[in-house]
This record gives sequence, C-alpha cells and structure tokens, in this order.
Amino acid sequence: MKPSSEKYSMLLSGFIDGELSPEEAMEVQEQLQRSEALRKEYEELIQVGDALGGISFIEPGEAELENLWKSPFGHLAKMTGLFLVVGGYLAVTLFGLLLLFTTDEDIPAVFKLGFSAMSVGALVLLIAVIRDRFISYQHDPYKELKR
Repeated sequence: MKPSSEKYSMLLSGFIDGELSPEEAMEVQEQLQRSEALRKEYEELIQVGDALGGISFIEPGEAELENLWKSPFGHLAKMTGLFLVVGGYLAVTLFGLLLLFTTDEDIPAVFKLGFSAMSVGALVLLIAVIRDRFISYQHDPYKELKR
C-alpha cells in the first residue's frame, strides 16, 4: 500500500462516521473516486458497520441488579469481604498487642504511639457507627415496611 493510500485508509472510519472536516471529507471522496482498492476497503467497512449495527447492547435493569445483589452469591461475596477485612484487622491488632505486652525488647515509641492511636481510633469509630445505627433505627419511620 502506498503512503498516500495509508493516509486515506486511516481516514475512512472518520469519513463513514462523519467526523472529518469538510476539507478532509472532500479529499477522501476524491481519493475514493480514483482508487479501486480504497473503494473496496470503504465498502467492506460499510458492510462491517451494518453487521455490527444489528447487535444490541442491553444493560441490565435495576431489577436484575437488585436480584443479583440479593442472590446467594452476592450475599456470600459481601460476607466474605467483611470477614476478611475484619479478620485481618483483628489479626494485626492481636499481633500488635502480643508484641507490646510479651516482648522483652524495647519497642520504639513510634510503634507504640501509632498502634495505640490506631486501636483507639478504631474503637471510637466502632462506637460511633453502632450509636448512629441505633439512633437511626429508633427514629426510622419506615422500619415496619418490608424492604
């Protein structure tokens, strides 16, 4: 393929989609009239576009997504993720406590301070979330409705 043919070949999809400037579109039209190979490539692209135009991409609706989320797999995925996060945090916390209280070595103050801040912060957040959920549940006007 000649370099000029490559230039027009690359512009064909833009020409088909109407994305070229008027000058570029005019150039491509002139080249299509002159070049049999470019005209053949143009016709093939039109055929492929027509074939792909018949394919519809249907996105799942809200009902399907809700059913997927409530499915046993969705429930298992949520519970597994929660278990892994909480379990990992507890393992790190317990290991830190074990190091703090059983090691005879001098543990750096930065570690002690950081670990204490992390533990107290997690405890404060847990208490705040439980408190907010409890208050929200008490004042929920829709708690009798089946969700």
